[in-house]
Amino acid sequence: MFRLRRSDGLFTIYTVDLACKIVTGFLMVYPLILYCSRLSENMSDIKETAADLIDQCHFEYFQGKRILFLLKRIEKKDIIYLSACGMINLKRSFLLTAVGAIFTYGILIYTLT
Repeated sequence: MFRLRRSDGLFTIYTVDLACKIVTGFLMVYPLILYCSRLSENMSDIKETAADLIDQCHFEYFQGKRILFLLKRIEKKDIIYLSACGMINLKRSFLLTAVGAIFTYGILIYTLT
């Protein structure tokens, strides 16, 4: 009965829908990756600060050896990277890779239609 043509506006509705989904996905993934990468950067800063405090340690200024013990424990901890099920570490470099992949696959899908 009804034939769907590109001139009916259906194609533009799908295009707008696809663009909205891509923008929404990017607005959700970008802050997630940005804040996850800051976590590892802040942890490495804390480790460096703990190492500096251990190097400048004077026992008469500390309240016993308990603080020195805690600083050494902080220094020995590994840096935490948040990941997606252990497959991908969420770093800032991943953001550029994800945007490039979405753009590339978007062009491929667009040329197929």
